[in-house]
Amino acid sequence: QQAAQAVARYFPLGSRLSLPAGGLSIWIELPEPVSAARLYGDALALGIRVAPGDMFSNTGHYDHFLRLSCGMPFTPAIEDAYRELGRLMHRQLGQAPRA
Repeated sequence: QQAAQAVARYFPLGSRLSLPAGGLSIWIELPEPVSAARLYGDALALGIRVAPGDMFSNTGHYDHFLRLSCGMPFTPAIEDAYRELGRLMHRQLGQAPRA
């Protein structure tokens, strides 16, 4: 799956991916202290839409989780978005991007 490969390539080390069987989304646990809520705002400013994990919790849990849709063909533009998300996360961690 190309989305999983992009996560492995661009996201910070320690990111953990869940691929539900038959689903159109992937669920990613980001390394702490990456904030998915902050990532959401930073990504949205660049035109990239993601679903931060705390959106799926009534108690504010899952702030370092992210849900990404995989229901569309994986295009170069989508790969660029994954690369940019990785860059934004590395910035939160104070690290240089991996790729």
